[in-house]
Amino acid sequence: MIPHSGMTLDRLPANCQNWHMVTFIIAAVWLSGIGSGGLMCIGIIEVARGQAVINISRSTWSVGENRASGVCTTIQGAAVAIYALLSGLMFGAHAIPLFWVGHWWGILATAPFAVIMFGTLFVQAYLQIRHENRRRVARI
Repeated sequence: MIPHSGMTLDRLPANCQNWHMVTFIIAAVWLSGIGSGGLMCIGIIEVARGQAVINISRSTWSVGENRASGVCTTIQGAAVAIYALLSGLMFGAHAIPLFWVGHWWGILATAPFAVIMFGTLFVQAYLQIRHENRRRVARI
């Protein structure tokens, strides 16, 4: 029993009518935390070692390209973690009523997250295109 609350850990408070939503929020934040932790781990390894952790094209990148890509991956992981935690806390605290979900303000609320994600994806795509162009010129 939790002291001074009269509530046990095996049941939710009586004023919680949306226990399905609370369960979903906990699971979504937990799974987002796992994904963002994986992204940050990959990014930190790439920054520290200067080598690609996942290299699908099997091409050798320079240390600077790998580190720049690692910084982008780390920023993406941190953005996912922060956004998942903030949205989980806001929905969990019912600061955003459920009938507002899908409203036009959602575009404004997700704008910083979208700018960060698309910005880092743009940098990574630019690095890939630059690397491919340098490799093509070296062959000629």
